[in-house]
Amino acid sequence: HRGIGTVYSADGAPGSCGIIHGDDAFIVALGNDYMNYDYKSSHCGRRVQVRNTGANYRVGGKGNVIEVVVADTCASCHGNHIDFSHAAWDELTDESDHGQINLEWYDLPVPFSKLGLRDIAKLCYRAFLD
Repeated sequence: HRGIGTVYSADGAPGSCGIIHGDDAFIVALGNDYMNYDYKSSHCGRRVQVRNTGANYRVGGKGNVIEVVVADTCASCHGNHIDFSHAAWDELTDESDHGQINLEWYDLPVPFSKLGLRDIAKLCYRAFLD
């Protein structure tokens, strides 16, 4: 996917995926085009790889690549617009001031061998609810 990225504050509040994260977590919020206006969407917990393809004004880090986890919904994001936690933004932009970047992003598979028991239980619970 090609889109834009901005930054938001998780601020220790539970996101739409139901888990509390601080601004130091590598998380993102996707728009309702992906989250389907659904609390605890099937996108919750997915790993995403993001590449910074550049920005227009005072935002660095072009070429940086990070992995993040989908943890929230961005109500003002449309299409392939992603909102990043502060930590993810800082890593992706070489700690640039908050602004907007152009990006490419891809869903990553989740290998079960790397998941903890708690993560597997969450996935099974979500599958049961669906």
